[in-house]
Amino acid sequence: MVRLSNLSLEDLVQDTERLLTCLKALLAHIDKCQQLSQARVFHDITGYLIGQFEKCAEAARRLDVTTLASATRNLFECTFIVEYICASKANLNRFQGDSAVDELELLDKLEALEKRQPGYSPSPGVQARKAQRVAEAAAHKLTGSRPLQPRHYAKAVGRAAEYDELYRFYSKFTHATAWIIQGGCRWDELAKFLLCRASLYAAECSRRLMQHTGFAQGPGPLSPTLTASPS
Repeated sequence: MVRLSNLSLEDLVQDTERLLTCLKALLAHIDKCQQLSQARVFHDITGYLIGQFEKCAEAARRLDVTTLASATRNLFECTFIVEYICASKANLNRFQGDSAVDELELLDKLEALEKRQPGYSPSPGVQARKAQRVAEAAAHKLTGSRPLQPRHYAKAVGRAAEYDELYRFYSKFTHATAWIIQGGCRWDELAKFLLCRASLYAAECSRRLMQHTGFAQGPGPLSPTLTASPS
């Protein structure tokens, strides 16, 4: 296995392009796949994966480790969500219902803030959106429920230990805690490590989504630079 210390960060960034090309081809396939149930969910997830992976590559170039770690953690969480929704129609329905509940919580909080402003008047567009999302939550029998969190998806697919092990690890890099401020970290080496991890998660999601949506083109094996050992 290739060692990270023997690779340049630019090599790693360039190798992300092939995987991004596969993800974009997958997105185009989803948009044309008329027989795919709830295609919008898969469109939005794939679009999100592309955005986060692009953010990883750009943050790595700038040695912006906090942004890179945050996006890597997001991709890590997506592996559980993608596996969960691809496992069954019931899971996919629950995820779609959760999105309605999640958005309703956000809209309610924003509305509460706006009501404090002088001259407040309800937005017809927001009220219509809330009504739509209330109906969706009710259709999935989630009225009054809280949405599942990534750790719940991880537990549902038998990967709770993996989530517990790595979520806090990535989180340590996303906040300006004492060790990251005062420590003597090699930012270039850390950026290489995180980009490799992000690539593994993006590839895992890509393969599952391609299999589920019937898209023949897969990302194939990752380049040795993207599966490099950290030692």
